[in-house]
Amino acid sequence: MRDLLYRLPRFTADFPVDVIVGELAFLGICKNISETGIRGEFRHRLPVGTEGLLRLNHPRDSMELRASVAYANQQQMAFHFLFRSESERKRACEFAQMANLTGAPLRAAAPPVRGLRYMPATPPDKRFR
Repeated sequence: MRDLLYRLPRFTADFPVDVIVGELAFLGICKNISETGIRGEFRHRLPVGTEGLLRLNHPRDSMELRASVAYANQQQMAFHFLFRSESERKRACEFAQMANLTGAPLRAAAPPVRGLRYMPATPPDKRFR
């Protein structure tokens, strides 16, 4: 069943996102979003499984959701949303479609392979230096 999560459409995005864990806030940029989570660029990495509050700060709308770190590599982290209700799930779906930068879904990404070192396809954004 878990493999099906990777087949959901992912949408290109580019908006600020905050991850709040305890009293610490980590700032990043959301690079793609789906109905079940996001992938973003962050200066700091959190351990896989860490739970926190995601603040999605799109210019047209904002949303807060509980989420857990699904994977983390050199400059990116992916978060899986932890829905509390069906209405929250529907709201996340609507938010993902609204935040879609290009109007077209990305191809579904394969899950990361443990033990491989992932390198960014392009140089890191200057905001994170």
